Amino acid sequence: MIGAPGQGAYVAANTALEALVRQRRAAGRPGLAVAWGPIEDAGYLAERPDTLASLARRLGAKPIQAEQALAGLTAIIASGLPTVAFAETNWAEARRLLPILAAPMFSENLAKVSPTAVDEALPDRLAALEPEEALALLKTIVAEEAATILRLPAGGIDPLRPLSEVGMDSLMAVELRLALESRLRVDLPLVSLAEGTGVASIAARLAGALATGRRDGEVVALSMRHELVDGELPRTDPDRAAAE
Repeated sequence: MIGAPGQGAYVAANTALEALVRQRRAAGRPGLAVAWGPIEDAGYLAERPDTLASLARRLGAKPIQAEQALAGLTAIIASGLPTVAFAETNWAEARRLLPILAAPMFSENLAKVSPTAVDEALPDRLAALEPEEALALLKTIVAEEAATILRLPAGGIDPLRPLSEVGMDSLMAVELRLALESRLRVDLPLVSLAEGTGVASIAARLAGALATGRRDGEVVALSMRHELVDGELPRTDPDRAAAE
């Protein structure tokens, strides 16, 4: 339903199953596909509590008991729908990390949800700092987000040590990337743990991305200033002025 980051193959496989069910229903045959949320006490996630906790953080998904899931089957079958999603979700948290939730199909779910608090002034604060100060703040931010994902104290992460050595896997790396992009409002290239990526190297990448964004913004602003003269298009371009 929402495209779990790092789980594209699962999403594709489940979409195929749902398409099969819709085809059967269209042919007058029975079929039902249920997109269950994370089940807390049975199956794959019950044996992997760290993965379960990661899903809760990354997708705003609240684990449910198997008994609760099965109790919903009566209402699911009675709905007559070919495909149904059954889960508890923290929509405010999920909206912060998953841009797809801005799609119209989720509007009813999100209508009464207030977004989580985000430091909107953070990018501006970084832009006002000297490069060395900005890099130091970015290291702190990366360490905080990594520590949250790894359940470690932020001060306990060596900025030069590869995050893979302290327990971060590829799914967590995707989670870290999304958290940083959301907090800093900047596109960050996919974090590759194979490269020995640590807090310091990620902070350096972020500093470069933020600097590039500022330069692009300055170029656009400069272009607009030269484009307009006293609020009007230059008189030396009558064809363009007429078009405007």
